[in-house]
Amino acid sequence: GFGFRRSPKPDLHLPGGRLAVTRPATTEGQPTATLEAAATGPRGPGLLVAAPTAAQGSSGMLHSYGTSNAAALATHHCARVLDTLVQLQADQDEWDYPDSQFHPVLIKTLLVHATSWPNAAEGWAVDLGAVATRRRRALTQHLGFGVLDTDRLATATTRRATVIGAGELKNNKRRSFRFP
Repeated sequence: GFGFRRSPKPDLHLPGGRLAVTRPATTEGQPTATLEAAATGPRGPGLLVAAPTAAQGSSGMLHSYGTSNAAALATHHCARVLDTLVQLQADQDEWDYPDSQFHPVLIKTLLVHATSWPNAAEGWAVDLGAVATRRRRALTQHLGFGVLDTDRLATATTRRATVIGAGELKNNKRRSFRFP
């Protein structure tokens, strides 16, 4: 659902790993409502994570799933963006680069900028029963800003520029930016 002041939650999607489940047992033709995780082998499914194992001690790896995995990946990508911001700040000679106090908001902005909804999203809105004028709102409630495309994260191409800026505004003031 929506977060504080109707902000999208979740903000963005990252993989949390996959979980295999056992098929529910039936009782007199009625399936049970409880799904249980299936026992899986060393090949997954899920995200490969460092973990202590009986066979490998503290240098082992296991397959895992869940929102904590997605949060760890988000943190990893935030650190990549922070490295880029710090490098840009160190390289600046020609212009006033935003102070490091703006790094958190710039990191989130650049993460969100690299997200998009899957092509199937329009069909999902129809499946949700959302009327045409409410589809964007219904999808935002479930998808947030979308799935993170790590190839677009804090980068530009020969055909796409990414402009980064931040600053402070006083009440009833504005700042304009013009680009050629």
